[in-house]
Amino acid sequence: MDAYTVFDAVLDHDARAELLDELADGGANAPQLDQGSADPSYRQGRIHWLYHHPRWDWLHAALRRLSDDANAKWGFDVDHIESALQLTTYSPGPVGFDWHIDIGTSDIARCRKLTVVVEIGESGLATGGGVDVMRSRDPEPIRLESGQAVVFPAFVLHRAVPPSRGERTSLVAWLSGPPLR
Repeated sequence: MDAYTVFDAVLDHDARAELLDELADGGANAPQLDQGSADPSYRQGRIHWLYHHPRWDWLHAALRRLSDDANAKWGFDVDHIESALQLTTYSPGPVGFDWHIDIGTSDIARCRKLTVVVEIGESGLATGGGVDVMRSRDPEPIRLESGQAVVFPAFVLHRAVPPSRGERTSLVAWLSGPPLR
């Protein structure tokens, strides 16, 4: 089974600019882990939640098309996108979001099937950073250009790697359905 799929040109410049404007206008909060705590040795970054609103219907539709294409290889029972999308900005530092999986014990996290990460920052404004997945015993780096996306099963061990220079901003969505059995 493939651990992930990368897609090109998922969001165009105007779409990414609208998301970055929302992030600038809406502010961002310190990251909260599933248990409600923020541990800077495990996760650093600024998070802004995009709650479902008709303004974002175009984004949900684009993410759904993308996830349907990716899910053709995995065949998970996916029936919705989580209502909140996550915009996260990482700055240089020792950690972005250390190794984790996106399935958890909360009512929401236990239903996650696919994780979608879309790079929305402008190419060239940050150096380094990205997503690493653990396919076997060695991390496999995934370095996305602006507008590209990676989709992987929510149970794949992964981490967000901070940039070495500048800021890296990504959009994260989770596709969910009935809990895995």
